[in-house]
Amino acid sequence: GENPAQPRPRSRRTRRAKERDRAEGKRRIPKIPSDAYDSRVVPHVSVLLAVRNGLPHLSDAVASILAQTCPDWELIAVDDGSRDGSLAFLRSVTDPRVTVTAVTPRGLTKALNHGLEACRSPLIARLDADDTMRADRLERQCAYMDTHPEVGLLGSAAFEVGRGGRALVAPPETDAE
Repeated sequence: GENPAQPRPRSRRTRRAKERDRAEGKRRIPKIPSDAYDSRVVPHVSVLLAVRNGLPHLSDAVASILAQTCPDWELIAVDDGSRDGSLAFLRSVTDPRVTVTAVTPRGLTKALNHGLEACRSPLIARLDADDTMRADRLERQCAYMDTHPEVGLLGSAAFEVGRGGRALVAPPETDAE
């Protein structure tokens, strides 16, 4: 295994090469663990979540983002005047890829527009505070968008879940369905 006391090797890419790529509009999409997060690198995808009083389900929503197989994301979470502890919960998340802002309550659309201003990636994934995403959602959607530049908007199927976590309505099993 890897010795945690040993420093990680530095990237061999020079600053000049990085600046040249940036000037030419190229994005380097590193696959980085959350403990090596560099806020100067544009993430592959920004996940935008707005919440007002969503605490009962918010931890599941955030956990589903943290569990993504694609590690190259940022979460922009906007609290729209919650009074139930949602803001405190969001601020307790220690992952450096998570950015939390609080706004005065003005409604979902204005909260999302506020969050959209903070998103750094050209790819935006939306998640509501009472939703969860499959662990491979971002990986699959980013791969599709990367190989289909003509596509501007991509949706996904959803499970409707009832009490006890039982699926009431399930999406198709494959992309072909």
